[in-house]
Amino acid sequence: MRAIRYLLLLYVMCFFTLLCMSFACTLGVIEFDILSRIFYDAPAPSHHRHVDWNADGDMVAVVGDMGFFVFSEQLEKEFHSKLISCLSVSWNPHENIIAVSDGDRVAFFDGTTFEEVHDVPAANVQIVTWSPSGKYVAIGLGGKIQIRSADGKQTEKTVTLSGFSIYSLTWSPNSLMIAASADGENIVRIYNAIAMQEEYSYSKSS
Repeated sequence: MRAIRYLLLLYVMCFFTLLCMSFACTLGVIEFDILSRIFYDAPAPSHHRHVDWNADGDMVAVVGDMGFFVFSEQLEKEFHSKLISCLSVSWNPHENIIAVSDGDRVAFFDGTTFEEVHDVPAANVQIVTWSPSGKYVAIGLGGKIQIRSADGKQTEKTVTLSGFSIYSLTWSPNSLMIAASADGENIVRIYNAIAMQEEYSYSKSS
């Protein structure tokens, strides 16, 4: 009788273990499905090029071939610009301002009303990114990196990477350094953001 009770208890334990595992797997599928809908099924631009969260983490901006979109956390479309073929987007970490590049200019949008506040002509601009302090914006224009004021109107510093187009830019957390990579150049360059002088570089043969 004791052996039978033991076997029954073991059976019940195995049953609940399998049930919990099945429930956990189901949750995992649900979470993956949500991520899939965010990045693939949402009515956002085809050929997504760049995304960025706002400071509160409840909205995401997306740019691509069909322009500039903003979605809420619940995937509800809040805004769709008339800009075509946008390349890069960056949400100011302190001010509710969004910078968007579309190849010929950098447009600045109010992050609450999504109205365009102003724009700055910038030929061949590929990427735009705010400093963590929110006081400066870095712009990659062809083979140049420019550090501009928060409104983008005043150029603080410029450095040229001769013969290469800027592919990616990122600031250090303290806003003092910038890492940059260029298309066709197998080098990552680190710049002092204040003097805009190259501090060092990293290269690895392919």
